[in-house]
Amino acid sequence: MHTGLTIFLLAVLIAPAGAQSIPSIDFERTCRELTHSAERITTFRRCVSDEKSAKDELARIWSSFAPSDRRECAALTGIGGSPSYVELLECLDMTRDDQSQRMKR
Repeated sequence: MHTGLTIFLLAVLIAPAGAQSIPSIDFERTCRELTHSAERITTFRRCVSDEKSAKDELARIWSSFAPSDRRECAALTGIGGSPSYVELLECLDMTRDDQSQRMKR
């Protein structure tokens, strides 16, 4: 298991239930790990830009999600060793959408 993933998961698991801040993710490392193409620099820059945008969006809406959903999505995002703000935001959006659909039934 990657040391970074271990630290990330421990931080998520020991964070207080009411934590109001988004987890700290080394997204540049994640982007380096994910960019293996011939256009590596362009892909890396795009990845970093996407991660920064997702982090900014998460900072804006983080408190609107239930603490349990934030913890669960943060833990799921770290699986595989490449945590990502984009994936964290997508997980939270899908969780909210799923809950919304269930309430309509």
